[in-house]
Amino acid sequence: LPGRSAHGASAARKHLLRVLLIEIVLQKHRKPGCIIRQSPSAGNPAYSSAMPAPAITSPPIKFAILVFPGFPMMAISSVIEPLRAANSISATRLYEWVIVSADGAALSASSGIVIVPDYSPLNAPLANYIVVCSGGDADRISAEAPLNWIRKSLRNGAHIGSVADGAFYL
Repeated sequence: LPGRSAHGASAARKHLLRVLLIEIVLQKHRKPGCIIRQSPSAGNPAYSSAMPAPAITSPPIKFAILVFPGFPMMAISSVIEPLRAANSISATRLYEWVIVSADGAALSASSGIVIVPDYSPLNAPLANYIVVCSGGDADRISAEAPLNWIRKSLRNGAHIGSVADGAFYL
């Protein structure tokens, strides 16, 4: 971008990527008749001036984030924050999420921050999407209860993905 420092250009690119991600999420859930006004200066959607969208009557899309000890906070945040932002921008609860751990007990992130999960695999609700998040030892995890819950969820139509090293557990 002309006339900007390297830092400013990088920040502008990051902002543009965030705006595009949010637009993609909103476009997926936008009903006919919902109008987003264009910003006269930048040509980007001005979300603060968005006209009220018609009520979305479909139930929220449910995410379950399966975390293992030593998970990176950035990875779990990269799952939750876009969902939270879409809910906030749309002023509608498009997404819900819960945190699941192998045994339902509190666990530490790689940074030492302790979180208390909402569920264990034994009592976790069915989700539309399961995201597995693990630290650097995912290839050595041998927890059977989460795998059973994942299999049950997949049989019920869930989709699965992973962040950080979660793919090695799968």
